[in-house]
Order: sequence, then structure tokens, then C-alpha cells
Amino acid sequence: PKEDRLSMSADFAKARLAVLMGGRVAEEIAFGHYTTGASNDIKQASNLARRMVTEFGMSERVGPVHYGADEESVFLGKEMSAPRRYYSESVAQLIDDEVKRLVMEGYEVAKRLLQDKREILDKLATVLLERETLDADEMEAVVAGRDLPEKEKVVIPSYADRERAAKEKRRAASIFGAPKPATG
Repeated sequence: PKEDRLSMSADFAKARLAVLMGGRVAEEIAFGHYTTGASNDIKQASNLARRMVTEFGMSERVGPVHYGADEESVFLGKEMSAPRRYYSESVAQLIDDEVKRLVMEGYEVAKRLLQDKREILDKLATVLLERETLDADEMEAVVAGRDLPEKEKVVIPSYADRERAAKEKRRAASIFGAPKPATG
């Protein structure tokens, strides 16, 4: 994130859910099946949706009531005391239903957007296969249809490279640039 957020609107939280579900949706659209690749995003989306419902009061069906888990006993470790909940099974079911609804709404928003922008999705996938990672500026360039600059090759010296360089009294190549003569 470009900045830390102390508070967020419901619209921002819902947009974040769509972003988190984007990887799973992209797999479905591009490959026609799912992998484990989006599992962390799904976990984050589920956690955010649960907090929206149980802590932030962002569910009309549940209302502005705090249903977050209470803290465990100060004297007992987590494994020795299960977190208590002070609400009924019917409220627990309502919370689960709302969490699923919010996550699935994010999924549907991501799906519509990626289907509408399929060409851009395909361009990004092609570039990612070539480069493995993209920073924000590179992603913006791909989306705008601009050429990407040549990727600088990163060299991480191996132990053998460092040993050989030490014998030759020079520094091994590194991610910080070309080898330089050793001093001293």
C-alpha cells in the first residue's frame, strides 16, 4: 500500500475484496481451472470480510454490533484456552453467510472486470511469464500499451563465485553492480 490506513470506507473494503479475488478469477478465465496460487489472497479476503461483518459493522443484516473474538486469558497460552464467543449459533450462521456473500460479491466484481478487460489480462499474463514479477510502473506501462524497458539482469554470486573472486583478489559480481577491484 502507498500509505497506512487507519480507517477505510465500506466501498474501499469491498474494492479490496475484489482485488484480492482477482488472482483466483484470473486463473479461472485464463486456464479454466484453479490452482493453489491464490490461497493466501482468499485467506486475506475471508479475514477482511469477517472483520467487516464482526468488527466494522459493515453488514446491514448483522448491523453495527461487535462480534469479534474475545482475547484469550492472560495466564493461559492460546493452545490451552479456546477463544469464547458470546453469540448464538444462529448469529454465527448469519456471520458466515455475510462473510461468504461479501467475498463472493468481490469475486463477481473481479470476474466482470477481468472479462471486460481480457486483452489486458492476457498481456499481463504474457509479460509475467517472461519476467516473473512486475512493479507498479511496469504494470501501468503494460495496461497503457507502452513498451517495457529492458529488464536489468540481477546477479547473485554463489559461494564458488565469491571464493574464486577472493583468490583473484577481486569482488564477485553482485546485485549492486559489476565486480570491482578488491582493496587492501
